[in-house]
Amino acid sequence: MQYIGVLTEEQKQAGFFLRSDERFIYLCRNGPSFFNVKATFLYGIATIREIREKAQEAKNGLSGMD
Repeated sequence: MQYIGVLTEEQKQAGFFLRSDERFIYLCRNGPSFFNVKATFLYGIATIREIREKAQEAKNGLSGMD
């Protein structure tokens, strides 16, 4: 599934993206040769605002060691 317009351009440029399965949406961030999950949301009730806020929190918490 495509999540066009959920994350801001700034968040996408920082390496964040979304994945999903039938029950959850996963906020992930690219790493050197992997990706890691930063937050998990219930598929049926997640809001764009909630996802963007978690992505911003994760982005602000980056220390260069991620």
